[in-house]
Amino acid sequence: TFHFQSSHVTSLMELPFYILNGVLAGVFGVYFQRSIIWSMDFYRKNLAHIPAIYWGGLAGLMTGIVGLWVPQALGGGHTTLEGVLASAYSWWVIPVIFIAKYFLTCVAYGSGVPGGIFAPALILGALGAAMLGHLLDLAFPGLEIDPANFAFVGMGGFFTAISRAPITSIVMLFELTGNYQLVLPMMFACIIANISAERLREGSIYENLLDREGINIKEFSPPSYLQKFCVEDAMTTKVDVVRHDMSLEELNQVFESSDHSGFPVLNEKNEPVGVVTTQDLHQVHESQLDETTKVEEFMSADLKVLSPHDNLHTAILNLYQFKIGRLLVVDETKSNKLAGIITRSDIINFEANQELDY
Repeated sequence: TFHFQSSHVTSLMELPFYILNGVLAGVFGVYFQRSIIWSMDFYRKNLAHIPAIYWGGLAGLMTGIVGLWVPQALGGGHTTLEGVLASAYSWWVIPVIFIAKYFLTCVAYGSGVPGGIFAPALILGALGAAMLGHLLDLAFPGLEIDPANFAFVGMGGFFTAISRAPITSIVMLFELTGNYQLVLPMMFACIIANISAERLREGSIYENLLDREGINIKEFSPPSYLQKFCVEDAMTTKVDVVRHDMSLEELNQVFESSDHSGFPVLNEKNEPVGVVTTQDLHQVHESQLDETTKVEEFMSADLKVLSPHDNLHTAILNLYQFKIGRLLVVDETKSNKLAGIITRSDIINFEANQELDY
C-alpha cells in the first residue's frame, strides 16, 4: 500500500486537465507496449550470437550504470512512488527518473529476466502525470494545481492504457492508497485512457505478448452463451422495405410516416441491394438533389448480411465491428431473398426472454 493524502479538486476548471491526463496516458501507454515488444525483438534479432543466458547479465550491467546516476529508477520503486505522491522531487528531477525507469524497464523485459510490468507501469504513470501537473501549475498558477493529484490519477490512467481494464485500475488504486477523494478525476482519466489506447492499438500488453508467442487467448475463452442460438431465433421477420426505383419524394414520405431510422432496399426480384438510412437522407438534402432522384442513386450498397443459421454471437460481433444498427438476414436457399433483419435490441430482448423462461 501507499500513503497518499490528496486534496479535493477545488475547481471544475481542473477536470479537463484530468481528461488530458487520460489522453496522454493512453498515448504513452501504447508506446510503452510497443517499446516492450521492440526490446524483446531487439535482443532476439541483434544479440542472437550471444547466448540468451547472458542477456540478463547485459541488462544488469546497464541497470547498474544507470543506477549510479539515477538510483530512484532502481528496484520495485515503492520509495520513489511515495516520493512522487508526496511531491518530494523537484520538477526537473521527475523527467530524469521517468526516462531512466522507462529505459531500464524495456531493457530488463527484453532480456528475458523482467521484474514485471505492474509496478513499473504505476511508477511511469505517476511520473508522467506529475510532469503534466507541474507544467499545468506553471501555466495556470491561479488554479493551485497539485501535481501529486495528477500523479495519483496518472497511475490509474497509464495502467489502464496497457491493461485495458479501467474498472480494475480504478478499484485497485483506491485499494492501494485508501484515498477516495479523487474518484471523479480517476474515472475520467481511466475511461479516456482506455478509449485513447484502444484507438491506437487493439489489445492489452498481456494479449500482445501472448500473440507474439503464437497464443490466441480467444481460442481458450469459454464459448459465448449466444452461440447456442441462431439468428432466425431472434430476428425480425416483418420488415418494412423500400424499392430501389422509389423517388426521393416518396422516400421522404415513408420516413415521415415511420419511426424507423433505416430500410432495406429491394430490387425488382425482391433481392436486397442496399440500405437507406436517415443519415443518407440528410446527406441527400444537403446535396440538394432533385425530388425525382431514385433511391438506388444514393443508398448504401455495401451490404452486411447474415444467414438465418448463423449464431447470435456472430451477429453481435458484426454489429459492433461494422458499427451499424442493423444486419440484413438473407436466405441463400431461397434465391437470396430477404428473410428479416436483426438489431442489437432484437438480441438483447431475445436474451432477456431466455433468462425469464429459465
